[in-house]
Amino acid sequence: MSRKRRRVPAEAYQEIRRMVLECGITNASEVSRAVTQRFPDKAPSERTVRSIVKELLPPDPSGPWEPGPDSDPEDDARVLETIAAVVSRRHCASWWPTQELARWIAWIRAGWPDLDPLIAFILASDYRVSTPAWN
Repeated sequence: MSRKRRRVPAEAYQEIRRMVLECGITNASEVSRAVTQRFPDKAPSERTVRSIVKELLPPDPSGPWEPGPDSDPEDDARVLETIAAVVSRRHCASWWPTQELARWIAWIRAGWPDLDPLIAFILASDYRVSTPAWN
């Protein structure tokens, strides 16, 4: 028995991808509702959205990031500045990075200090998704 290939309009897929990777929204029901509101005639089913979210976002067992006395204050500042940029410019009020994502953000921003924090976040998200584990 062959599996039916899903067909998702490009604009609906891009919105799902944006919400998951750029805003960090991983609740498929929430993503599905938002996509249905934005593209009422082109929205995929919630089950399809759930599958896309699962493909886009591999599990991250590292837990939520927390700044603190045991971490580098400069790295904490880089991550906090990135959080502020993501929340204010992408309208993702519920977003908070995981420890792994925060390490990627700090690493990227340390290497390229004048890089826009939002671009650093997008790059860090792509690295996190495409790299099996932090080395």
